[in-house]
Amino acid sequence: MANRKTNRIVDAVRETEGRFFGLRTADGRIFNAQLVKETPQGIRVFDRNKGDKHLVMKSNISSVTTRGRTISV
Repeated sequence: MANRKTNRIVDAVRETEGRFFGLRTADGRIFNAQLVKETPQGIRVFDRNKGDKHLVMKSNISSVTTRGRTISV
C-alpha cells in the first residue's frame, strides 16, 4: 500500500512541470520545492526558501501539495 502511495506522490511531483510545490518529509523537513532531477531512489529539488538544492529520498516523502491538492502517505 505504501508503495502505491509513494508512486502517486512521485507522479504528482513529475506533473509539476517546473512549477514550485510543497514537499514534506517524514523527518519533518518542509520545502517550497522545484523538481531539478529524478533518480531511481530520490529526487533532487531546489528549495526556493533557502536557495539551495537537496536530494530527498522517495521513501522519505510524506506529502506533496501541488495545484491545490495534497497527496500524502
